[in-house]
Amino acid sequence: MKKLIVIVLCSFMIASCDVMECEKVQSSEVTFLIDISDPRLFEEASDDIKSNLPRFMSKLGLNSMGECHQLTVNIAPLSARDELKMSSQTIGVNQQGLSRKKVKEMSNPRPIVQMISRSLNEYEGLKELDDYNSGSSIGNQILKAALQMKGSGQSTLVIISDLISNDERFSLYKLIPTQIDTEVMESVFDARLLEEFSQTYAVGEAPAIVLVQLQAVESHMRAKRGDLAAFWKTVLGEGLEQDVTIVDNLSN
Repeated sequence: MKKLIVIVLCSFMIASCDVMECEKVQSSEVTFLIDISDPRLFEEASDDIKSNLPRFMSKLGLNSMGECHQLTVNIAPLSARDELKMSSQTIGVNQQGLSRKKVKEMSNPRPIVQMISRSLNEYEGLKELDDYNSGSSIGNQILKAALQMKGSGQSTLVIISDLISNDERFSLYKLIPTQIDTEVMESVFDARLLEEFSQTYAVGEAPAIVLVQLQAVESHMRAKRGDLAAFWKTVLGEGLEQDVTIVDNLSN
């Protein structure tokens, strides 16, 4: 009996020795900014996430996770309030030599799905408030979100919106500029945030930006869908010199 116990203990110790902390952990991060400036926009954005999130994460190569890899997902509302109220959840496998079962258990995306679900339920209660739905501040929210992601290796910033920025400083309802100069950049972005962004990121090093362009609620803006896409493509792609992709939904 004692011999059997010794054998079992030795086997356990050998197995335990095979499990080690990762010397380096690969980090990935995805941030979603959800437009809640109109109840109809929020409903479309929410439906897109619920239906297409798994496919989108798969396209990014983040649908499965191995050893020495962690994933952080953030979500925040995009509204008339120029603030970034972000919720976050991280999952990861920071050890190597684990069993497949243990890796699968540690990389289960359920905590992330639950966090997103809670956040969307919270936004459901905010979308009707004038303080949130009287406009939308897009430019500064993009910079704030990107600056909070500066520690990640692979990072993607996703904005789900009709892309109609409308606040007291700048409104695309009035005019969609075709020439992007310093004046336009300073209207879209706060100068202090713009300077911090340029000091933090070299060209091409900021999070990849994905714009999911929802259909405009106002009928007179629907014909300007292409102009809105071109504006943001130029502002972010040329003005900020960062990687930008525009799609119709997360499944594209």
